[in-house]
Amino acid sequence: MRSRPRRIPLMALLLTLASCATYGPTDQALDYMSLYYAAEGGNQYMVEALLERGAPTEPVEPASAGMVSAVANGFSPALHPAAERGDVQMVRLLLEHGARPDSRCCDSDTALGFAAAEGHIEVVRLLLEAGADPSIRSHRGTPLELAQRAGHQDVVTLVESATPIHTK
Repeated sequence: MRSRPRRIPLMALLLTLASCATYGPTDQALDYMSLYYAAEGGNQYMVEALLERGAPTEPVEPASAGMVSAVANGFSPALHPAAERGDVQMVRLLLEHGARPDSRCCDSDTALGFAAAEGHIEVVRLLLEAGADPSIRSHRGTPLELAQRAGHQDVVTLVESATPIHTK
């Protein structure tokens, strides 16, 4: 049985096309939104192309390009959907291009929290190796608490071994 290729969300395609045709301060904001949608959709080829183009891996400053950057600033880091899906290759690619493992939007989980909650041990290991802080608490709890609540004992063990003594 052949697997179906992942579809690119229409918004990601439109934003990518729009970003290719702009030459002002909105480029970074449009590139970021395109990168986020491509990462969310699991489209590694589009993510690679956008990163080669210089797309930022984190949301842009709201004042940089008016309303476009204000919209882009409301997005979570592109690393989050890849970590939540357990996409090791995508997480590695984003980290190699400067994604910060501990960045987050508002009081959301970090990439480590998303991966721990879903039991994606390889992504958890990769994020910890990249310096992710397992003690960061979101409104849902720490990555350790999220893994415990979901019953992912292998992730619990890994996160416990990386957790600084003062947070245990």
